Amino acid sequence: HSQGRQNHHGLAQTLGPETLGKELTGLSAAQVDRLREVHNIYLTRDGRASIAGLTSPDVPYVAAAIKEVVEAA
Repeated sequence: HSQGRQNHHGLAQTLGPETLGKELTGLSAAQVDRLREVHNIYLTRDGRASIAGLTSPDVPYVAAAIKEVVEAA
């Protein structure tokens, strides 16, 4: 676990506190819009998602929704 803590700490220093806990999805603005409009899933327009706010029961729904918007593009 020491290695993971070191990597996490280094990542926090590299990205800064404003991005810690937000993951870059690589989704386009149009895909983010579709997630919001069709699936009621909200991300920032640049594709950042707060993974920390995702609960285990929601993971299958979110994963299926992301798959749908990627395949629809």
